[in-house]
Amino acid sequence: MTSLGSIPALRTVSQRVLDVIAVDARPVRYPADTVIRPPGRRATGVVLLLSGTVVASYPTPAGAQLWTDRCTGPRIVDKPAVLGADVPSYGLLALTAVTGRLLPAAAFKDLLDNHAGVRAHVLTQLAR
Repeated sequence: MTSLGSIPALRTVSQRVLDVIAVDARPVRYPADTVIRPPGRRATGVVLLLSGTVVASYPTPAGAQLWTDRCTGPRIVDKPAVLGADVPSYGLLALTAVTGRLLPAAAFKDLLDNHAGVRAHVLTQLAR
């Protein structure tokens, strides 16, 4: 499995900080085609995606799914849902088998508040 330090946003933090994140974030594995977070459900944290591919999916009136964003690890997934005030209308779906860690929203926000390199990377990604 890929390490937390391989996630681009986390490359600037010390090993001590990575160790704290590892304690705060529980490990997860999802098989392909698994709903990670259903549309319309509040995000309780971000996915520290270590391997695999996740898509943001919107249900269509016809019952299909529209995939608007595709994320392949390593990277942080679901940042807008955690940082936004509204319940997101999109969900997250594991397109392939996924390994990662779930970091609670409060721990993610603390990370942004206390580490300028992480904050700059995340804001740059959100601006795109």
